[in-house]
Amino acid sequence: MSKSSRYGPITSYAFLLVARPEASGSAPYLTRARERLGQGIERLYVLCRNEQRKFAEYIISEIEKVDGYRLAEIFELRKDYRGDPKGMGALFVTKKFDENTKE
Repeated sequence: MSKSSRYGPITSYAFLLVARPEASGSAPYLTRARERLGQGIERLYVLCRNEQRKFAEYIISEIEKVDGYRLAEIFELRKDYRGDPKGMGALFVTKKFDENTKE
């Protein structure tokens, strides 16, 4: 039997879909990000439609300030979460995730 890895399906992850900046600004997204951190989620994926790119960049920059998260990467999506062309995503990992994946 092979040694378990912290990468892949055995890690905990959550998705945060960014949309409707006019609804209530960044507060709900930051609240959800902090809640996921408190729940022990090790990887947080932030996804947005191309039309929400500027707002999502702002949300990503705000999540970067949350103690416990590290921005691992920002990436382009061929299709967004609705199946429309383009989109953007970001992956945050926790400090705990980093500690558990050191070789």
